[in-house]
Amino acid sequence: MDTIRDRARERKQYNRKSNDGIRLQQRVQDRYVSKLVEDARRPIWAMGCPNCTGGLLKPVPEYAHIPAPLYVARIAQASMGILKFCECDAGRAYQIFLRKKYKDIVAKRDVYPNWDGIAQAAANPPATRRGG
Repeated sequence: MDTIRDRARERKQYNRKSNDGIRLQQRVQDRYVSKLVEDARRPIWAMGCPNCTGGLLKPVPEYAHIPAPLYVARIAQASMGILKFCECDAGRAYQIFLRKKYKDIVAKRDVYPNWDGIAQAAANPPATRRGG
């Protein structure tokens, strides 16, 4: 009787392990497919050219020192002339978008709390450390 129970227990454990493997494989496939779908939704031109990343010339300036979300930090950096845009379609489109957003902020159509602090942080990036 014990051997039958042991075998049944072993079968359950084996099935559980094989189901976990199948579930893991399915999750990996789902992630891969969702990434393909996400990439397919993005227009190719918006990703930039070999000289840039999404319209910004490499190296793209740091934004971690700016106390704001990335899109607000990029508006501040563009208004200060820190960003260097590529001449490709992505660069021109991004430059036009950021310029429009900045005009909205200046005209008070768009309000960001602490805009002055954000702009000041964008204007004064921290000194970069060099290894040595």
